[in-house]
Amino acid sequence: LSSLGLGLLDLSSNINKGKKVSISYDNSITKEIPTGVLNDYFFNGDLKYSNPNLVKYLNRDKIIIVSGIVLAKNLVVEVETESALEAGIEAKLNEIADGKANFSKESDSVLKMKSVGNGYFPIAARLHRVDFDRGNFDQLRLISDTRNMFD
Repeated sequence: LSSLGLGLLDLSSNINKGKKVSISYDNSITKEIPTGVLNDYFFNGDLKYSNPNLVKYLNRDKIIIVSGIVLAKNLVVEVETESALEAGIEAKLNEIADGKANFSKESDSVLKMKSVGNGYFPIAARLHRVDFDRGNFDQLRLISDTRNMFD
């Protein structure tokens, strides 16, 4: 919520008991560099003599590459409660959000928040550790979540 400019929006005084919370996003874009392109670059690149300091860190496997990122414009949160929501809760929360998010009652027990997207924020990233052995590229090792959110 901080990245959306909402700070610490406290819902505990407005919602007594939550039953279920779902978080999703929409209007997303994906930016990525195919792993094959990175592999070709490191296999064919002459890194041994161009930057000795870089090679030192490569040989220690201390270089991480962000090869992909999913960015979303809107965050959507639905909160289902065990009891009925108080009347006017959406107006109260919309006032607190000051135009940075829209709150609506989907039913007597479901509150929905949708951020007002002025910019994109990261949802997922694909990270690889670059493995080198004695100055020669060995492989890229996926170190982020193995689910493929980029298809």
